[in-house]
Amino acid sequence: IDNKDLTIISANGAASTTLDGNGSGTVVTIKNGADIVLNGITVQNGYLSSGYGAGISISDSSPTILNSIITGNTSQYAAGIYVTGTSSTVTISDTLINNNSITHSGAGIYLASGSSAYISGSTISNNTTSNGSGGGIFMTTSVDASLTISSSTISDNSIVYRGGGIYCAATGGTVNLNINDTTISGSNTGGQYGGGIYVENNGATLTGSITNSTISNNSTSINGGGLYLKDLDSMTISGSTFNDNSGVGCNGITVINNDAGNTFTITDSFIRDNIGSGVSAGSGLRIAGGTATVERCFITGNSGRQGGGVYITGNTTASFINCSITGNNAYSFGGGGFLISGENAVVVTDIVNCTISGNNSVNPGSALQVAYDATATVTLTNSIIYGNGSSAQISGTVTASYSDIGEDGYSGNNNINTDPLFIDQRLSSSAPTSEGDYHLPLHSQAVDAGTASGAPTEDIDNE
Repeated sequence: IDNKDLTIISANGAASTTLDGNGSGTVVTIKNGADIVLNGITVQNGYLSSGYGAGISISDSSPTILNSIITGNTSQYAAGIYVTGTSSTVTISDTLINNNSITHSGAGIYLASGSSAYISGSTISNNTTSNGSGGGIFMTTSVDASLTISSSTISDNSIVYRGGGIYCAATGGTVNLNINDTTISGSNTGGQYGGGIYVENNGATLTGSITNSTISNNSTSINGGGLYLKDLDSMTISGSTFNDNSGVGCNGITVINNDAGNTFTITDSFIRDNIGSGVSAGSGLRIAGGTATVERCFITGNSGRQGGGVYITGNTTASFINCSITGNNAYSFGGGGFLISGENAVVVTDIVNCTISGNNSVNPGSALQVAYDATATVTLTNSIIYGNGSSAQISGTVTASYSDIGEDGYSGNNNINTDPLFIDQRLSSSAPTSEGDYHLPLHSQAVDAGTASGAPTEDIDNE
């Protein structure tokens, strides 16, 4: 379809209207400003032994694909949908993209440099690559581009290298990645990094957001079973859940920033039941570099070799406000709840109005460990550290004030040592577990024992 504006609509839907490539070339080609509408069409059995776009190939056009099925296509790159050209923006709604396969990258959707996509109400599943990245969606760009995904499901895609569900890499331009009300789960497998999502910046202005979404049951062989972020200018996450992701390294969320100006913010979210093996550190959340704010989050039931809940390293400034860090386990070393480490790095961590309880570790620091190799300033205010493992709950230097710390004589200003009487406290020996209720009853001595100075105006429930 060359430079034509058409609407191709099926009378009876995609189940009854099929464009079949019969294994010989690209099924649908859209080019040179052909801003067409495909509605209710199945595109299948495209085949390319080399090149891009076996199912649908789009260049310098902005088509709309509705109520369709893109399935069973095979190519070297971009088996399902291929989009190229800086003037190309594809809109995909209520469409199934599944069972497409490639030998390299972008099995479901491939967005080449400068192309953009708006995806809503769609399912991208069971797409595979035998030697590449981006099983569900692959995006690479050196100029301005955007990817917006809403109310969709990305599941059961598999790759060899990075980004089982979504892969996004930018080397120039202004690039935006926005994910809203979307589920990325069901064993997206990202060989090395980013089982669910992998995002990397190398020279662009790259910003992202994840809102009201679930990233779960993804896996990787190294880091970032759920989400792996590298050098984004900013990422904002809210109202989302990262659970049951697994791998060898850091498996809920991994944030790597080499620029102090890069920011990571996560609010009103759950990071729970993520499992690490091997050399894992920070199975729930790992932050290495930049400035991070973690507010009104539950980090619970995660397990790894060290830093079961949170691992902070690199030149990082981090604030944890109104968070619950409970039931995490470090099964080989210290830092059941928190591990703060990093030789030749400066780490500044403020923990305000947080509860750290029911965490366990083999070495001291079952709640919080500041490792011997860390140049770190760690402050604890208006917080509760109570009922963590049998070893010392705090290991290393922490400046604590107005806090309930379950150790006799912990130094600091206006600290107390009393049972906070949690509504449903779980023993540290049961870690990893995301069960329990760590709210306080009104008669707890920890209620109103803090200071209003520097305290947030809302509690963990945003009340």
